[in-house]
Amino acid sequence: MEPSSLPDTLHNRIASANALVGIIGLGYVGLPLAHAMHAAGYRVLGFDIDPDKIDSLAKGQNYLKHLGDRMTRDLAVSDRFEATTDFARLAEPDAILVCLPTPLDDQHNPDLSFVVRAGEQIGRTLRPGQLIVLESTTYPGTTRGEFAEAIQKGVRDKLRTGETPAPLTPAPLKTAPLLLERDYFLAYSPERE
Repeated sequence: MEPSSLPDTLHNRIASANALVGIIGLGYVGLPLAHAMHAAGYRVLGFDIDPDKIDSLAKGQNYLKHLGDRMTRDLAVSDRFEATTDFARLAEPDAILVCLPTPLDDQHNPDLSFVVRAGEQIGRTLRPGQLIVLESTTYPGTTRGEFAEAIQKGVRDKLRTGETPAPLTPAPLKTAPLLLERDYFLAYSPERE
């Protein structure tokens, strides 16, 4: 696919609800967001490092007790929702929404380690045409700074090792880096109540 057609293709998939939406972090922000995207008609692939959360979702049980089980029951019986601990599948979604914690350290600065690790993992599986949205609360400049740098580190790691999420990634990407705003897109959307 030509880079100039990537934004149009992505826009059309999102506008028609044909996009697969990936959500990293199925906690108090990510799980309700997954439910909202599902309710809007999108296919949703949720990612979390906690296998107990994945098992609970498969059973329709909500580990966020204050939200009740209805949302998780809706997701559990749907063929448009799946949750996984397999981050190698990050190549599948058209849009990836990152909903990870950024707890404050002793100096009241956000700890970006979860976001940075997710960015590196995204970079290792990145394919042309993907939109990555940072939803985590952080300071201005994080998306284009530490997060974008982490994604590019993952891309470089992939190129160095020759790993590709075949068959989704075309062969030429083994030798050429993916470029922001040409091959993939990055946005910030802060969490909101």
